[in-house]
Amino acid sequence: MALEAGADMVLLCNSDNATDRVLDSDELPVQPEASRRRLEAMRPDRAYTADDALLSEARERMSRYI
Repeated sequence: MALEAGADMVLLCNSDNATDRVLDSDELPVQPEASRRRLEAMRPDRAYTADDALLSEARERMSRYI
């Protein structure tokens, strides 16, 4: 499992049933404190809003490629 190999997080598929099985599993390892600190450091200082300048710029850039 990725977490056992040192990953801080794993991606889950869009299958609700499969995601529920993973999250309900008793086999998930305890998250190390160092991993928790790294994940917490990735949290934004504030929630993005629809009129946020950074979000608007990102949407504009993406629209060039879609």
